[in-house]
Amino acid sequence: APFYRTATIGQKVQIEWELRNLPEPLQTQDIREIVSSGPVLIRDGQSKESQSSFWTTKHPRSALGIDRDQKMIVLVVVDGRWDQSVGISLQDLTALLLHMGAYNALNFDGGGSSALAAKVRGKDRLLNHPSSGGMERFVPTGMGVFLTKNLP
Repeated sequence: APFYRTATIGQKVQIEWELRNLPEPLQTQDIREIVSSGPVLIRDGQSKESQSSFWTTKHPRSALGIDRDQKMIVLVVVDGRWDQSVGISLQDLTALLLHMGAYNALNFDGGGSSALAAKVRGKDRLLNHPSSGGMERFVPTGMGVFLTKNLP
């Protein structure tokens, strides 16, 4: 947007947004968090594919899928751009998510933004090797998954 090219640090801005065409009975006030990314990899069990280089080139990738019953999520992070991992194409990532049971799936930001961390034995650990030198890179957003009750 032209405005952002001339904005200065510290300048106050007002951002207004509106969600439209929400499925019934969902209302705007019911939404606490929202994720925007893309492309959609799987919709209603059908893979969405393209032959563009964005889809066919291997890169570090992050994606989330959910099964048909909406009871299981699949989080995938694939390293890349280093000698032990070259990454994955969106075509292969889609096939992997389908194999893992995803009925709907969305690609997230990739490259150095693809990082997976967890609390292991009480300590925070980075579980993969991000392409930004093996270290986490500052990104303005992230997704957290928290266990709120013990699983059976």
